[in-house]
Amino acid sequence: MKTSVPTDTALLATLTNRASAYRLFSRLFLRPLSGDEVEALASMNLERESEALGAGSLLAEGFNDMGRGLHRRHSGTQRLLSTDYTMCFDGVSSFQGLVAVPYASVFGGSITGEKAVLFQEPRDRDLAAYRREGIAADSGLRLPEDHISFELSFMADLSDKARDAVEAKDFAEALRLMDASGDFLENHILSWYGSFYDLATKIIDTRFYRGVLKATYGYLQADETTIGELRAALS
Repeated sequence: MKTSVPTDTALLATLTNRASAYRLFSRLFLRPLSGDEVEALASMNLERESEALGAGSLLAEGFNDMGRGLHRRHSGTQRLLSTDYTMCFDGVSSFQGLVAVPYASVFGGSITGEKAVLFQEPRDRDLAAYRREGIAADSGLRLPEDHISFELSFMADLSDKARDAVEAKDFAEALRLMDASGDFLENHILSWYGSFYDLATKIIDTRFYRGVLKATYGYLQADETTIGELRAALS
């Protein structure tokens, strides 16, 4: 196991940053943003983050769209974003009869097509994964457990648990949690997010939410590499 202080410090920083990133993306998909949240996101200067990442990556392109999408905000920006969120992610608008509601069952279930069918096998698999780790989706939100926001929040929780394991020098547990993270990312999120992304980009109207879709996809793809690096460091 990797036990040097510098390595532990780097691991802790990476795991903490992963949890923060996943919680940000989880929040963006959970419900429309409040006015205060719009201002907080604008103050993050996400377009500068995109410059630091360099040109060419989907994550950088997404951050740039998110940041620039809030540049000319005005008193009606929060309402416009809320409407765009509702029209797309709540399934009010459609493209060729298909709705882009962010549930794994809709895009990865055995029943697909013009009618969005919830509570299929992907929801059951998500629920089983949450329970294995002693984590429960927020029942107060009254959403099926395979909503993308819950899936991203679960990834954040796993990163937090792995960080706690590293702090406790339990590297075997940290490695197990990274294995679980890699499996969940590949088989529970990336298995359907691409189809959701392709459809949602045809429905979404604002540059900000187009950026959210891109940045999330780019981050998920980049995290596959990060998880591999963390596994190697913990082995």
